[in-house]
Amino acid sequence: MVKYADAKYVDYRKLSSAAESWGQMARKYSMAVRAYETDVKGKLERSGWRGDFANAARVNISDTCKEIEAAESEARAVASILREGSRKLASLLKELDAKEAEIRRAGLHVAADGKVWGTVTPKHVGESRTANAAEYRQQVLDQQMAELNARIRKWQRELDDIVRRIGNFDTDLKVSLDKATAPGGSGTAPRFNGNASADLERVKIKRGNELITRLNSGEPLSAGEREELRAISDDAARDRGLSKRFLNAVGTDSFLRLSGWLQYMKATEKGNTRADYAEIAKNMAGVLASATRKEDDAREWAAKFKEVGTRAYEWNENGRAANPSVVGGGYRYSLKGYQALMTIVKEGEGYSKHFLHMVADDIREAEKNDRRVWVTHPSRYPRGAAVDPLDAALGAMAKESKAATGYFTPELLEYMDSREWKVLEANGMVGGPDAKESSDARQGFGKFLESAATGRPAGVEAPDGRAVHSKDEIEVFSSIVQHYSKDDHPGMPSALQRPISRVLSDYSESIYEIVGKWKTTSTSAELPLNVYQLKSMISAVSADPVAHRIVLNSQAAEIARQFDKNLDESDFSAENGYKSRAPEHARVAGTVLGVIDEARANAIGADLVRSLKEADLNKLKAYHAAGAIITPIPVVGDAMQRALDSILYAYTEGAKEEFEQAKEGKLKKLHRHGIEMLQELIKAKASQYPGTPEDTASGRQRALNHGLDAYNTGGGIMEKSR
Repeated sequence: MVKYADAKYVDYRKLSSAAESWGQMARKYSMAVRAYETDVKGKLERSGWRGDFANAARVNISDTCKEIEAAESEARAVASILREGSRKLASLLKELDAKEAEIRRAGLHVAADGKVWGTVTPKHVGESRTANAAEYRQQVLDQQMAELNARIRKWQRELDDIVRRIGNFDTDLKVSLDKATAPGGSGTAPRFNGNASADLERVKIKRGNELITRLNSGEPLSAGEREELRAISDDAARDRGLSKRFLNAVGTDSFLRLSGWLQYMKATEKGNTRADYAEIAKNMAGVLASATRKEDDAREWAAKFKEVGTRAYEWNENGRAANPSVVGGGYRYSLKGYQALMTIVKEGEGYSKHFLHMVADDIREAEKNDRRVWVTHPSRYPRGAAVDPLDAALGAMAKESKAATGYFTPELLEYMDSREWKVLEANGMVGGPDAKESSDARQGFGKFLESAATGRPAGVEAPDGRAVHSKDEIEVFSSIVQHYSKDDHPGMPSALQRPISRVLSDYSESIYEIVGKWKTTSTSAELPLNVYQLKSMISAVSADPVAHRIVLNSQAAEIARQFDKNLDESDFSAENGYKSRAPEHARVAGTVLGVIDEARANAIGADLVRSLKEADLNKLKAYHAAGAIITPIPVVGDAMQRALDSILYAYTEGAKEEFEQAKEGKLKKLHRHGIEMLQELIKAKASQYPGTPEDTASGRQRALNHGLDAYNTGGGIMEKSR
């Protein structure tokens, strides 16, 4: 594979010189053809020579003439390939230089080996009244480093992408030159290639199809051949026209059979070989995404896949595509067409909503005809092959938020509740009556719900730290809450708790308003939800400690923002004790935090082992390390930001204490971190104004009291602990 140093200092002008030499050679061959026809063939015809020897001479002369013509064709093709190589490489190297200049203008540097790097200057974060001031300063530095590393990763990806394209083109040139100079004609002696093609794209497609055909026959590729297929498929994925022609050349059956082979190689190979096949799988997903980007193309290929969506495709234990008519040769494993398709689809992104929607609809249609259509035997499949195709299709939509939002309907939630999720045979007998869910069941569905409601790919934070939602996204959020908060709903599946907690965190202001102000009836046509529905959702996700933490963090950040936006020095002055707005804001905040803490307390009491496992605590600690400093929210000042960071750090310490108590069977106090958070935020806001009174009539003390009372009302936790 071409590296940065190789690409940076390549002299493409040598290709121009070589092209000129091959062009001159082609012209010389052309002159030789004319001279041979005049001086040899012409003289023979004019001589009047007859007989067997004369006929044999004519045949030899004709063959020689054709050979020289073939040599001319080959030389012209090679010259054309080299000229195109010089032109394309010059363009790519110019693009590489321009990208390096951009990186330097962004304040970063490029090392000799192509690594982007930069430095960070520690910020002055001011004084902190918290006990963990040193930890906070380190967190700020860590945040600066994280931001720098994010910038470096962005530029490194863009630089590496150009180097990769240079490498791809280098491989394309090699393939085209090899094909152009391959021996042609018949017989044992090497001959010039009279059919040499200078069409790099046509040669590339033909070679890619040859390699895929070999893979489907169960024949592994050499390292060089894997590099060829990697480069060809990567190029095709980048170009819609090329991807369409390549996919058409490969065909539906060959594409689906390839999926089984790639899964087999990813599961059985190691090191570079495994990495090569994994990259080819990702590239083939990109080819499919690119070829189906337009609605007409999406419809065409969705229809093609529908024809074979429930057809069984078989592979034997060596990964070879099995012929159903052949008996013996070891066990076989079988996937339906849509399952094979989704093993490729899940490797990529960038699919059009048209293609994903059509395929998902067709999968649902197949399920309605046969609830158990996807049931497979888990022991006979390469890792990652036995997928739930609908869950995978929804997971693919989760990467394209507009596709997810556009596909969502309230009826889909009902359908996903009632469909058959048990896709793996559990009793060791193919076709047996018992089945179980796969370990990743509903993962795609959970990501789909998150993406549809937030308007961003699953797991991606709002770019400015605060989400803005469209009308359609708000409707999705409302439908999710209404569906899972119904009294007769059997309960939220555990796989959905974390994705939906991220949805709740994205609507933190709405939760603050509805739950904190205890709105028992909806006052908004746009968001027709009430406190009881949102309480039910908070309770459902709080069975998972990480999901609970996500909701609690988002509300702590929302409260900090509300305090910073709505309270000022007058709310904490001696003159305005009973006119202060702080108690009312504390009451709203206390209510919502009480509700959240009650939800987790109930989860701990209901099922301590399930709710507070060591693995979950480790995830909490990792969550804290990755995001201890909440993304700064607009309008929140530094003092409130420091307080917020401090209390979220303390939350993790409190969770550790709970865990230790739980292990010893000594969990004597309920989960009540919210009131401590609220009190710290009130004190932090008041401390911004020197001389703030702390007597019982002050705005500060009345806010603390109102917050505590509201916390008790919202959660009732203290009453439960008596």
